[in-house]
Amino acid sequence: MSPQQKLDRICQVLQARGEPGTLYQVANLLQVSPSTVLRWAKGAAVPQGKTAERLDLLYRTIVHADKGNKDANNILASILGGAGAGLLGLGVGGILIAAGLAWILSDDNEGEGQ
Repeated sequence: MSPQQKLDRICQVLQARGEPGTLYQVANLLQVSPSTVLRWAKGAAVPQGKTAERLDLLYRTIVHADKGNKDANNILASILGGAGAGLLGLGVGGILIAAGLAWILSDDNEGEGQ
């Protein structure tokens, strides 16, 4: 799944939850500049390294929360409520250690087309 597709899905689910669901909000959650996220959305750049990992973690959390996963909903509420990118900054390993959530290791493409 491309960064553009992940961004679209993240924004859609956030809006459905009553959040702004803007690229600016996603940039804040990922602790990157809005212009960086805009370049990803336009396909002019792709996230690299830890930033790519944080985008993937946010995407997976959003997809599973949207499917009704209670743990994912709790993490998403924490991300949106103040822990923000600090929680995403733990990365997959840190989240697994902190919460023991096996769904985070699920297939990257799970939730596509939904």
